[in-house]
Amino acid sequence: MDGETETTETTSLLPRLPERAQLQRLPAILPAVRRFRPQDMSASDLCPDTLQSEEARTAFSLIVLLQFCTGKDAFRADARRDVWDNWSSIRDETAFLKEAEGHILDVWARFLQTYRSSADIETTLWMKFPLENDGQPCTRVMDYLLAERAPQGLLTHPMLELSVMNTWKHGFSLREAPGSRHSTVILRRFDALSTPRVLHAIDLAGQLVFLVVLAQYLLYPPRFVITLGTSEQGPREVFLTVMAAASLGRSWSRRTTPSILVFLAFILRLPAVPLPGDLSFTALHLAFYIQFLLFHLPDAPGLVFVFNPEHTLSLSSLLLCGLTRIFLPVLVFFLPALFLITLLLSSSLADTFFTGFNLSAMEPTPMDTRLAFLTLFATELVLLLIALGTTTAMFRSFVSTQPCGWDRYSSAVGIRARKAFIRALATYGPYAFPPPFNIAQIILIQVPAVALHLFGEGYATHAQFAERALWRFTVGWIGVVVAGIWWWGLI
Repeated sequence: MDGETETTETTSLLPRLPERAQLQRLPAILPAVRRFRPQDMSASDLCPDTLQSEEARTAFSLIVLLQFCTGKDAFRADARRDVWDNWSSIRDETAFLKEAEGHILDVWARFLQTYRSSADIETTLWMKFPLENDGQPCTRVMDYLLAERAPQGLLTHPMLELSVMNTWKHGFSLREAPGSRHSTVILRRFDALSTPRVLHAIDLAGQLVFLVVLAQYLLYPPRFVITLGTSEQGPREVFLTVMAAASLGRSWSRRTTPSILVFLAFILRLPAVPLPGDLSFTALHLAFYIQFLLFHLPDAPGLVFVFNPEHTLSLSSLLLCGLTRIFLPVLVFFLPALFLITLLLSSSLADTFFTGFNLSAMEPTPMDTRLAFLTLFATELVLLLIALGTTTAMFRSFVSTQPCGWDRYSSAVGIRARKAFIRALATYGPYAFPPPFNIAQIILIQVPAVALHLFGEGYATHAQFAERALWRFTVGWIGVVVAGIWWWGLI
């Protein structure tokens, strides 16, 4: 059609979201931030005329304000400065953050004064803008909501919560452009079936299978045999090594620790395998222990995302907060005294003292001393339990505020739960490759793309087309099956 751009299968699920080639034509964020003065102008004054749609202008204004707010380094008191100067800096920073958050909420409120569809909201929240004029790197509104100093007023806004939950369950909204070919429409609707919730289910299923196979290996390890140069690696060992390597190909976090242990345990033993009694076999036990516990944390993939995230994520965030703010500080506080008392008690109960140093001729410790050390050890344990009980009771009274919703355990816990949910949603965006499928993406797409880029060849469009074709062949059809099971109410 004249005057209309035909949509092809390389068009994204959100047509208004810019592709890599379009990013250089969009205005950069940091130059606008450097020109911004909150006392003299609003962020909307910095919007260039090239941004025509209200969604793009709102997204640009929000990103400028969020970058201006979260990009400012937090003030730290300087002992070399006067007390008044430190207090004045803290006061000015508090007023600055409050003013910046007010500007952000005003921009968001003006945008919501008229009707906005789900696609409009998603475009505003997920539209990418380059930080500098060269087009890289890029940023979105949702990226700033994960920052430590993200404005709570925007993060807890009901419209944002509804949009995020709708995207998690139903995926990004489709916009059918006029003139789209029938085959293109079918492919896009096929892709849209793999919502973030479905992609997370695929990733979680792979991690659960990995855990089951690892448990089976620990329960029934291979027997010790003598081989003459042949590999002892079987299908079970190959699967564990490949899954661990695939997990290392994604962004590193605390979930990467078990994969590192498993990968090194098998790689360093080639062509043999880890056997009971080896250090590598102990590393597999530690990996299983950590992997099992990680499923309960508010990190994706995890069991807490399978059910209602508003409930389970809040509970998981509460338990993690209690562990990091109550149990661990109390344990660290009593640990030196417990270690010293345990050493003294162990020495007093032994018939010989430091036998390794040939001091076995020393007389046994008197019974009175043993009783005293035992009493001291029991007293320290009682104090530890009392401290844990007291802090837990205070923590419970602190968090019990809201009867339901994200903030059922306090606003602080609700903020943590919301950020964990947004982080998971960003992880399982369109055309995401969960392990072990990301190995195929790295070998078949990313490595050739980097090679073509080094030789100066055009690669962006071809790489995107090949990547989506590979995704449909490997992940897409599994997503259709999982989505079909969900629709039929089987899970």
